[in-house]
Amino acid sequence: MRCFEVFQVCGHHVGSINQQRPAYQRDVVSLRDANNVYGYEVAQALVEVLKKCGSGLTRANVMKQAASLDLELGMLRPGIRVTTSPTDYQPIKQLYLIQFDGQDWAPLAN
Repeated sequence: MRCFEVFQVCGHHVGSINQQRPAYQRDVVSLRDANNVYGYEVAQALVEVLKKCGSGLTRANVMKQAASLDLELGMLRPGIRVTTSPTDYQPIKQLYLIQFDGQDWAPLAN
């Protein structure tokens, strides 16, 4: 039951982590653990692929849809997109550099 609840939360595309916090607090999932964040992002991408497949849920169609992604995911920095193509399966091609300034993490450039 717990996995189903998390999957349903993942099924809704959102723009920021703040909209997800109530679900994570309810399920006692730590956002400090990179594995949790990674798993959530993978689930969001999978939901998008399955939506794009529609009723044609075949291996070939899943691969076709997975190879044509262009979306933003809720826990990535705004503006960083997940994009794939039939010749390029690397989903994230952007980088946002930050540096610890002694008290907090600050961007290295505008």
